Amino acid sequence: MDDREVFVAVVEAGSFTAAATRLGVSVSHVSKRVRALEEALGARLFVRTTRHVAPTEAGERYHLRVAPLLRGLREADAEAGSGTVEPRGTVRIAAPLAFGLRHVVPVLNAFQRAWPDVKVEASFRDDRVDPLLYDLTLRGGTLDTGLVGRRLCAITSRLAASPGYLDAHGRPTHPRELVGHRLLRYTATPSVRPWTFTRDGEVAEIDVDAAYSADSGEALVAAAVAGLGVANEPDFLVDAHLASGALELLLPDWKGFSAHFWALTPSRFPSAATRAILDALDENLRSSR
Repeated sequence: MDDREVFVAVVEAGSFTAAATRLGVSVSHVSKRVRALEEALGARLFVRTTRHVAPTEAGERYHLRVAPLLRGLREADAEAGSGTVEPRGTVRIAAPLAFGLRHVVPVLNAFQRAWPDVKVEASFRDDRVDPLLYDLTLRGGTLDTGLVGRRLCAITSRLAASPGYLDAHGRPTHPRELVGHRLLRYTATPSVRPWTFTRDGEVAEIDVDAAYSADSGEALVAAAVAGLGVANEPDFLVDAHLASGALELLLPDWKGFSAHFWALTPSRFPSAATRAILDALDENLRSSR
């Protein structure tokens, strides 16, 4: 038995005794294998007391790296022998709130109906999370060095306001005319400030003196629909309101921010459950690439 398998069992079982029971070996064998691994790595992996065993910071990071690799190897062995591996275990997934509600939740709902015994722990939040803490992290922007990523879809900004607001305040024909308008600014990420627009090599940057700021793109789009100002939000939040006429597209010949949404995994060998969710997301978003 690989020492790393024993280490992972201790972390996930919470004690040497529980790990020994799970593995069908003695507690002394588990302790010996963990000590051998610590000596080989030159790092302390656990804090041990008479009543408690917990991974050190080095142990936690090592577990995050090693556990998916070992799981992938086990599944590869099983797949080679049986031809298939069914999803099992737990999948931890993180996604931005608005994108997650629109595109991830339907996939997770379908997955849970198909595989009710697989546990899903989903976190929908707009602050930047550590992708090593999750089996699958969805993120807009550029691909982080050192992570395994699959591009899911492209996103572009839409500058829009309600027809009523524009009738009252005028329709800008150039980005510089946004100055003086009621601007609605997203604050969860700093990368979209100032607002930048390009057209045929011309670049226009607008310092946003926001009338209303929020860390939720959905809240800002709702404010725009209510006639409270001009929003500069991703297409997946705005397009339905453009189609209904609740919002009007501004400066269509100017290009705002654009990026891609990525699916990040801490390993090249994600679990069968993680792969199933990732493949379903990929399929659902393929038309947006």
